[in-house]
Formats: sequence, structure tokens, C-alpha cells
Amino acid sequence: MRCARCLVEKLAEEMQKNHKRSGGLGAYCRKCHAEYMRKYRENTGYEREQYHKHSGKKKCYVQTRRMIKRGKLEKGLCEVCESTQVQAHHGDYSKPAEVRWLCKAHHAEIHRKNVSQKTLP
Repeated sequence: MRCARCLVEKLAEEMQKNHKRSGGLGAYCRKCHAEYMRKYRENTGYEREQYHKHSGKKKCYVQTRRMIKRGKLEKGLCEVCESTQVQAHHGDYSKPAEVRWLCKAHHAEIHRKNVSQKTLP
């Protein structure tokens, strides 16, 4: 394949991946795509803080899923309606083992009303 930017013939392994295009490969080689993205981030005011804005939340989610998978944490019933289809709610993302099990509706209600942990029945 030929890179649309540097116009050099490249192997398929050297091209960027793009699942939206036929063949699953993008128009640019990986090197040209990386250069393009670097310039794009500089020109659009992209900041590293924005990228890592929710890193604590993501880390907590991953750790909770890992504890469940390893059997160190078990899913419970919803604290409000005792549904078995539950989601983990964390009051503090630095403590992934401290989980409140809530169904989707009650979990959304907590976030929608911005209710503190102490006021939920």
C-alpha cells in the first residue's frame, strides 16, 4: 500500500489501522499518522490533563473488575430494591474495594441528584 502523505510504498503492517475503511487500514503509514496526531494535539490546545481527567475513576473501575474476577469481591443485591442486576458505586475512587451495589436506576438516581452516600436509604 502507498501512504497518502509520504507517498512511499509500505507493507500492510506499517499502515495505521482504521476499522471504518475497507480492508481495515488507514490511508497513512504509522509514522505519518503519529506525526499528524502530534501536530493536531499541539494546534487544538490538547492538554495532557484533559486526557487523564478521569484516570482515577478508570483505575478504580479496572481494579474493582479485577477483584470480582479473582473472587476477592462479590456482587451483592441492590441496596434499595434488591435487584440482582447491579452496578458498583464508589464514593471514593481511591478505595476500589469500598463498593455500594445498586441497580442501574438507583445508581443513576444517585448521580442525577448528586446525593451523598449518607442520605440514600
